[in-house]
Amino acid sequence: MPETVLVPMKEHLEETIQKAIAAHADEILAKAKLQDGARENELRNGLSWALQSIMEKIEAGMTVEIRVIPPAKGATVAEADVFRDVAAIAKQLEFPKLTGEPVMVLTDDRANAAE
Repeated sequence: MPETVLVPMKEHLEETIQKAIAAHADEILAKAKLQDGARENELRNGLSWALQSIMEKIEAGMTVEIRVIPPAKGATVAEADVFRDVAAIAKQLEFPKLTGEPVMVLTDDRANAAE
């Protein structure tokens, strides 16, 4: 495809990805029930960076393992159910071989972590 088609398409994809990352970071923060909003922007920046990093790695074809601590003994039934559901889904995941160039470019995590 000509660059005149690819460039706007790539820009649109990158914008869509950034919006999705921002929405997921906001969703996670909303569930965190912070005591005060003093660190909200700091946490949002860290979450956005982490989500971006994970997305880049997945798109590049890397398998990302995410480990979750099981719910505490006094956890609600709903919390235990969610943990079991995630464990069941994890066993069913399939990772197909990727072809073509990724949309996202892998960044150096160490350089971004220092910012």
